[in-house]
Amino acid sequence: DTETTGLRGSGTSIFLIGFARIQEGHLEMIQYVLPHPAFETAFYYHFLQDIGDEVRFVTYNGKSFDWPQIKTRHTFVKSRVKQLPSVGHVDLLHAARRLLKPRLESVSLKAVEAYFGHERTDDLPGFLAPMHYFQYVKERNPEILLPVLEHHHADCLSLVSLYTRLSQLVTTPVTDFGEERAHWLHDLGEQDQALREFEQLSSPSKRSIMRQAMILKRAGRFEEAIPLFESLHTIEGYVELAKYAEHKQKDIALAIDYTERAMKLLEQKRTVLRQTIDREKIELEHRRARLERKQT
Repeated sequence: DTETTGLRGSGTSIFLIGFARIQEGHLEMIQYVLPHPAFETAFYYHFLQDIGDEVRFVTYNGKSFDWPQIKTRHTFVKSRVKQLPSVGHVDLLHAARRLLKPRLESVSLKAVEAYFGHERTDDLPGFLAPMHYFQYVKERNPEILLPVLEHHHADCLSLVSLYTRLSQLVTTPVTDFGEERAHWLHDLGEQDQALREFEQLSSPSKRSIMRQAMILKRAGRFEEAIPLFESLHTIEGYVELAKYAEHKQKDIALAIDYTERAMKLLEQKRTVLRQTIDREKIELEHRRARLERKQT
């Protein structure tokens, strides 16, 4: 985790870098403080020496913010310090979005901490950290930085527990996050495992049912997919059924029936842009016309 003098731009400096790691059976927490902008080379020299040549980071929004900021500042000192290491990265923000966004108004670090039962008290708001740092540089009083160090220390240690908690939600079958886990596996391409997860859901969403049906279709198990498509009562489901009726069952009348059901649903849409409706309507009318020609 890092603390910076601003959010973006080459003029933004990192004045605090910290990480927690398992070392000889215990958790070690290290923080690097930039005592003055003039010492940036020494600041990065010690940080890079300590993390080694190959590292695996766990961050919260680190892929988009912390590590790019480090790379940007490294360009100013790279002639005097070692190169950046080979980095593997687990950004917990992406995991939180996938697993918790449907349940939370915000997936900020504090909001996710609170969801898991940890709410900070007397914690310095992050946006005040730069003000404390500038005051410290001006007055050279270390006590001014103490609230920032405590806030940053809590951020780093929080990553340890969040990594554990979020990993458990993904890997432990006995949780109420089965739907989110199934979608994650689907997006990773683990179709067989995703299918098992979808099949175990007691009250799946339409999105889950559609994905389960499509996995079955691609696996050649369309007979199992048919009742799922029918249960959806959606345009996409009826289109898939029309395709199957036409190409596999050779039942043109049934394919027309499914296409007309899809068209009826389309007419009921009120929130979709008119342009999108017209395009879908043209496609469906074309499908029906082609099927009717086959029938005659």
